[in-house]
Amino acid sequence: MNCLRCRRPGRPQNELIAHWPGTVKIRGRGLCTSCWRAAESAGQLEDYPKLDRAPSNPIDRWTTKSCAGRCGKTVRYTRLKAADWPGTVGDKGGGNCYECHKELAHNGRRASEEALTVEQNRRNVESWLASHWRPANRVKVVRL
Repeated sequence: MNCLRCRRPGRPQNELIAHWPGTVKIRGRGLCTSCWRAAESAGQLEDYPKLDRAPSNPIDRWTTKSCAGRCGKTVRYTRLKAADWPGTVGDKGGGNCYECHKELAHNGRRASEEALTVEQNRRNVESWLASHWRPANRVKVVRL
């Protein structure tokens, strides 16, 4: 992609110049940063229409699919209305319906709480050993 005004070769904004040597950042509307600033200060940005890089219809990416959880419900793209797609549920994230998303979040929280309990038990054993054993016989608890 080249700058529409100065015709210098361009690169996307989020790319490093090391990966695109000899290029300029394309700021927006197909213009490099310096041309964009010049057009903005001259009031000529309207002469360069915005480029639509998004898909014309986001539904083209996917319309419905099965829930990634265990329920097997049909999940729809979140921006689709439930009235237009009966028998489907909205995508809560990661391709999961609300119930499966909630269950995964709860199970993850419970697992982290159990890990915290194990870590706390390890610390308790270490502190008890440190207070009851002589310094020469100290033992480090690595795993319960």
